[in-house]
Amino acid sequence: MRYSPRRCYTEVMRTIASLLALAYVLIVAVWLGLFLFVGERTWWLVLLQPVVPWTFLLFLPAAIILALAGRHREARRAVLGVALLAAWLWGGLFLPRSPVPPAAAADSTARLRVMSLNSLITNQNYDAIVAAILTADPDIVAVQELSTGQAAAISARLGERYPYQALHPGVDPRGIGLWSRYPLTEIETYDEGLWTNWAQHVVVEAFGKRIHLFNAHAWPMALIDPSQIMSSSALRQEQTRQLATTLARIPPVEPFVVAADLNLVPLHRGYRFLAHVARDTWVEAGWGFGFTWPNQSGAADGQARSSIKAARAPPPLIRIDYLWHSATLRPLFIRVLPDDTGSDHYGLLAEYLAH
Repeated sequence: MRYSPRRCYTEVMRTIASLLALAYVLIVAVWLGLFLFVGERTWWLVLLQPVVPWTFLLFLPAAIILALAGRHREARRAVLGVALLAAWLWGGLFLPRSPVPPAAAADSTARLRVMSLNSLITNQNYDAIVAAILTADPDIVAVQELSTGQAAAISARLGERYPYQALHPGVDPRGIGLWSRYPLTEIETYDEGLWTNWAQHVVVEAFGKRIHLFNAHAWPMALIDPSQIMSSSALRQEQTRQLATTLARIPPVEPFVVAADLNLVPLHRGYRFLAHVARDTWVEAGWGFGFTWPNQSGAADGQARSSIKAARAPPPLIRIDYLWHSATLRPLFIRVLPDDTGSDHYGLLAEYLAH
């Protein structure tokens, strides 16, 4: 065969493209092995899990293009395997949701709308917080990192709308509280195990039912010191295990909702503890990844930004804020709230239908 520099160059480039695609597949395979068999036993694996979705979002399309350009069968098959893994992990989040039956859609008497927000303990933008609540118009507002100033402002301006309150504000991130349109027949700080001062449990009387509501803020993430990263991860795992144990003890006829900043992502082990006994409202009724942190259109100093700066702010990167529900509730919708509250978190709003 006659030597052709151009043909030789093309084959070399195709080989390089295939090798790059296979290198990406190898990286994913190493991560999967560590995820399945090592878990969160090292600090860097704890930090790695939140960024895993982005490695698929950013690099899987490039790997597919490289595999197609390389024209090597092995590379294409390997990349297809990674694509199927991504579809299994997150594909369900992008599927159309099953429509609500007309009879259920027409029934407005047994609907419960819940809002959850980590308001940021240093946030003094009380007007923005109140405006976000008014816009969302929930039946129950659950707030984490509730300061005394925030609690006073919300109660002063929305007290008539939400006459039933369970407030435990603070001067550090353990502040917590909720407001309700419906009577609260039982109110307690949830002190099970490691949750002392980090959560609360109330029973809401609505639609002739006792509805349990947990408002929780799990132990904050550590990001720098390896020993603190591991210890904080262990604390969150134990907290979610304890909460799952409590939820499992609730009688099946009594619905429950959990509003929480868990400071963990769905790939963390603590998530799986709760997933065994409760349903992730976002997985059932949301669309997309549902990222809620960080809200950089808000502010680290707790002050709202201008609308122009908010529009230019980068999107949130991970999902650490959740609403969970029992099987006796059907989520009609859930969405990440777009309103700038001055917090570093985006809020969540969901509506449930009591069966």
